[in-house]
Amino acid sequence: MYGYDLHRIFAKADAWAKLFEAVEYLESVVERDCCSEIDVSVELLIALGYHGHAAALMDAHIEADSCGPRHTMSIRRS
Repeated sequence: MYGYDLHRIFAKADAWAKLFEAVEYLESVVERDCCSEIDVSVELLIALGYHGHAAALMDAHIEADSCGPRHTMSIRRS
């Protein structure tokens, strides 16, 4: 029978989230990802309980791309 090893999935998700503790990784994501990709990453980080990482990612993205109004509107629609 096929199944999912949730422990392994969550361990990998946590490992991914902890990558944002490295400034170099955060900066590379900000440089590489567009607004919608950043939104998805922020939602995943929040779902995993990494609220500070999510805030740091969104702040860095908004500062780099000057797209604050777009994200402010997204928050209001939620």
